[in-house]
Amino acid sequence: MKVKIYIRKGSKNKKFVKIAEQVSNALKSMSADGRIKERLLEVLRKDKSNLGAAWQDGDELLNILGKNSGHRFDIYNWDTKTAIEIEESEVKYIWKDFVKLVIGKRRKRLENAILICPLYYKGKSMKTPVPFFSTAINTSKFMSDLLWMENLAIIGYDKYNTEEQVI
Repeated sequence: MKVKIYIRKGSKNKKFVKIAEQVSNALKSMSADGRIKERLLEVLRKDKSNLGAAWQDGDELLNILGKNSGHRFDIYNWDTKTAIEIEESEVKYIWKDFVKLVIGKRRKRLENAILICPLYYKGKSMKTPVPFFSTAINTSKFMSDLLWMENLAIIGYDKYNTEEQVI
């Protein structure tokens, strides 16, 4: 699968950059068949590096964002305090993922964040896909004062096999 990666300026943590590249490479080895979370988790867990075994499905981690919050990260690594949020629905919901990341950071559950989204989004009634990846990047820049997070990566994958340029 074709993948593009954006790492926020200020992300000087080499370990985080390595984690983001690990996730990006895992996505590249997959096909865009709609089961991103399950397949990504499977590939990450098979990784022979010291990061592999620590990845967990967020559904197994009740209340990581606070008692009775009902919110979870999609994938989480306790050892590195890295959360992966996968947004496959509409562009207008991207801000909710950033809010979850802010909550995780403020509650000291999060040091690194990776947001995965399609390069483009195409709703059922839409004729042409709209930019998703570039919108996520622009939203992160707009919300930068709120995010308080240096280690942020956004990874876009080509859900529709488009060859158009994104940014």
